[in-house]
Amino acid sequence: MGDIKNIIFDLDSTLIDSDSIYFKGWLHAFKSKGIKIDENIIHSLVGLSIPDSTRIISDYVESYDLALELRSLREDYFYSCLEEDKLKMMPYAMELLVFFYENDFNISLATSTHADKGERILDTLQLQKFFVAKTYGDQVKNPKPHPEIYLTSLDKLDAKAENSVVIEDSLTGCTAAIKAQIPTYLVPYSEKIEVISPLVNIVSSLKDVYTHFKDIHQP
Repeated sequence: MGDIKNIIFDLDSTLIDSDSIYFKGWLHAFKSKGIKIDENIIHSLVGLSIPDSTRIISDYVESYDLALELRSLREDYFYSCLEEDKLKMMPYAMELLVFFYENDFNISLATSTHADKGERILDTLQLQKFFVAKTYGDQVKNPKPHPEIYLTSLDKLDAKAENSVVIEDSLTGCTAAIKAQIPTYLVPYSEKIEVISPLVNIVSSLKDVYTHFKDIHQP
């Protein structure tokens, strides 16, 4: 790594513990429609773009329209949890954001979440002040694992890959960062992932990332 001054975060299950709510939301949606669902199908959706996850659900229920209804029910469940203060930060996410913010890193967001939803999450959790740039899934043509969202983030930061770090939780997102040639800390949320590139440092939690950066930035 070069002189790192740019940090690009994924959102879901990297900064916020959304996948646990999404999991319960999918269960709620399928139950509401009287459809049995293999929980492995739900787990397979982690890190996927909205079109890709909708396609998997559509294939499972053999109806695209029904898949959209199920997604809508899941979204209603998510927003209900958001308003009821049930959406929590991942452990050490806030400490890490504060550390980067107070040490003048340029912090960016690169998430498959769409802009209207992402902005609502950041507003509700009072996270807006940390980010100098944000790129949402509906602002790029190609979803992760395509590198477009991370290349766009670099452009917005006017930054080079070697002076930046991505923090991700999924193999899909990590692959996108690797294709953009950005060094990446991977904190797997639910997958068991082996080392896939010299650019990737797999750690067990955000605490490891926090400790690493705090150690190397000691005065």
